Amino acid sequence: MILLRRIIKPSIHIRYASGYVNIYNYDDLQEKKKSTQTHLIYSISFRINELARFSDGSAIAQLNNTSVLVTSVSKSKTLSSSQPSFLPLTVDYREKAAAAGRIPTNYLRREIGLTDHEILTGRMIDRSIRPLFLNGYVYDTQV
Repeated sequence: MILLRRIIKPSIHIRYASGYVNIYNYDDLQEKKKSTQTHLIYSISFRINELARFSDGSAIAQLNNTSVLVTSVSKSKTLSSSQPSFLPLTVDYREKAAAAGRIPTNYLRREIGLTDHEILTGRMIDRSIRPLFLNGYVYDTQV
């Protein structure tokens, strides 16, 4: 919740109830009007383990009309007998062309690969979630 207050605006009010975060204009809540209506600015919802049932964990975050699906899979055994000293973490970030309104032709469909933006976003996600894993966690993990 504190992160949302820093990112959006200081003049908002955040209400959390049953998986939904509603963000209202704070000025509307403070004014003593006869009407008790407030203007909804953003509505954030989180749904856990509804899609991607074969993965170890999944979540869908939705902000107004934008949705993000996050899945994670982890092996239960290490590959070698010696314990590696690092976390083998792989982050795969992709923006679907159809979601952005780009319908590729047959020729371009083969040419669509990872863009620089997707690679850099995947690296930022990797750098931000790597410290959240426990020390000594050495199982191959894909996000």
